[in-house]
Amino acid sequence: MGAGPESTVIYYQSIISKFQEKIGSKEDLPELFINSINMYKMFNLLMNGKTPELVAYLTDAVQKLGSVGADFVVFTGNTPHIVFDQVQENVQIPMISMVEETYSKSKEFKLEKFGLIGTKFTMENNLFKKPFSAHNIDIVVPNRSEQEYIIKEKIKLFRLP
Repeated sequence: MGAGPESTVIYYQSIISKFQEKIGSKEDLPELFINSINMYKMFNLLMNGKTPELVAYLTDAVQKLGSVGADFVVFTGNTPHIVFDQVQENVQIPMISMVEETYSKSKEFKLEKFGLIGTKFTMENNLFKKPFSAHNIDIVVPNRSEQEYIIKEKIKLFRLP
C-alpha cells in the first residue's frame, strides 16, 4: 500500500525488478494490487490528533486489498507505521512491517547506528526507535531545525503544497 505517488512508483519499480531477477525473465510481471492512499488525508488526521480516524482509514485500505485477493499487505511508507499495530489488530490479512524488516536487516548487517529521515511525523514518532533501542541499536534522528530544513527541501523537490 503506497503512501503517495512518489514513493509508490519507486516501490512498484523495485518489486518488478526483484521479481524479474528472481524468475530470470524481463518478460514477466508480478500480479499485484496497489492501493495508493491519500497521504495528505493521513497527514491531516495525524496533525489533528485523529488517530482513531487514521486507523479506520488505513484499516479500510488494507481490507480493500484483501477483498481483491492480496496474500499480504505492506505499508510502503514509514508514516503509516505509526498505527501499524492498531491496523493489524483490525484485519485478517497478514501485514509485513517495514520497521521489523529494517530491524532484521540491521541485525544481519550488524549495524549499531543509523539515521532516520522521513516525514515530520516519522521523525518525531518513536515507531522506529522501539525495536532498535531494545537491542542497543541507535537511531539518529535530525534535530528540529534539521527536520525543518529536510521537510522544506522535500517540498521543493516534489513540489508539494
